[in-house]
Amino acid sequence: GTGIDIWEFIATFKGLGENYSKLKETYHWLSDQQIRFALSYYALYPDETDEKINRNENITQAQINRRFPFLTRPIGNR
Repeated sequence: GTGIDIWEFIATFKGLGENYSKLKETYHWLSDQQIRFALSYYALYPDETDEKINRNENITQAQINRRFPFLTRPIGNR
């Protein structure tokens, strides 16, 4: 019910050097129970979560342009 996908949460955790205290500061509005749940989920499904993280990190600008054409404007219309 947080609106945050597990993979996004875990990517942040990894980016913080897997530091629980920093993670808690970053997501200060989440309860300990919510944070521990996300970490437990990752412990159970690391391959699935890591695959989603890798897919997001490797997205190209061309893929973004194709999927979300409204985010870019044609070069001739500046």
